[in-house]
Amino acid sequence: MVISGHNLRRAGIMLHQLHKIQNEYAPTYGEFKNRLWTLNLFGETHTWEVFAMYEEKPASAEQSSQYYNCNYPQTMESMTSEQISEWITYQQARTELDYSIHVTPNDRFLTVLTCADQHWESNLGGRIYFFLRMVDGH
Repeated sequence: MVISGHNLRRAGIMLHQLHKIQNEYAPTYGEFKNRLWTLNLFGETHTWEVFAMYEEKPASAEQSSQYYNCNYPQTMESMTSEQISEWITYQQARTELDYSIHVTPNDRFLTVLTCADQHWESNLGGRIYFFLRMVDGH
């Protein structure tokens, strides 16, 4: 699943709060309980663990990984375990977090993203990404 929303920079609302999480809370994600998010999606409540987070600031739109990062819900069913493992490795290699956890192709994934904090970066495909895996059932 992918959740994307507006970054209302001036008002500091909507998914702009992802930047606050990045700056204030993500540094404590080394402790397991701090990196868990409880979310209700489509009437189901589950616990998700952040396994990677980064803000991408590409120099050009062609360098943005936005399509690769967000298109997987339509293709995950057709991807091989090896391709999913490559996707996981790609995200973990880019993470700003200083811990790693074991993530497998059998996990269920959630990507939450919004635009970069600077408008010009957003125009080039700049985004902040949080990648999560479900930890309470599949």
